[in-house]
Amino acid sequence: MITIRELADSCNISVRTLQYYDQIDLLKPSGYQGRIRLYDEAAKKKLKCILAWKVLGLSLEEITKLQQGVMDREQLLILLEQKKEQLMMFKDALLKNQMQVDDILFHIRQSKEWNPGDYMEILSLQTMDHPYSLTTHLVALLRNMTLLKVIILIFYILNALCIAALIAECATLLFP
Repeated sequence: MITIRELADSCNISVRTLQYYDQIDLLKPSGYQGRIRLYDEAAKKKLKCILAWKVLGLSLEEITKLQQGVMDREQLLILLEQKKEQLMMFKDALLKNQMQVDDILFHIRQSKEWNPGDYMEILSLQTMDHPYSLTTHLVALLRNMTLLKVIILIFYILNALCIAALIAECATLLFP
């Protein structure tokens, strides 16, 4: 058994977050030592699954439904397809933005003199050439997403390979 502080430190989250998860019945302590919450290995594994689902953009409410068996396999598939579509839109926006940056870098490297006005013109032409710029895609994504979900989405993109194995393990626990 480990304390709430040890669990928080091992998973890089705050004690307050764990207290909140306890409050909403998402992750209950395995026991108590006086007033200190204690957690066993099963609770630690469950927390890692919760964090992995959060990285995929699931809300705490959706994760709770998963854990309580309220969300079935088909509902999870639909939800994950929606998350995948959002990620694909974000990826497309990032690729288009990267193309714009590459074009601007090319123009800057080819130029012998620094004239900020020239680059502002290039940038405005780039935006016209790519009407679905990163900003456009981000605005479309943000309509239904909180800042936290956007941060989680970005975190997911950067850590997708590491999380994939953990998600597969969580899914096998939920749907044996």
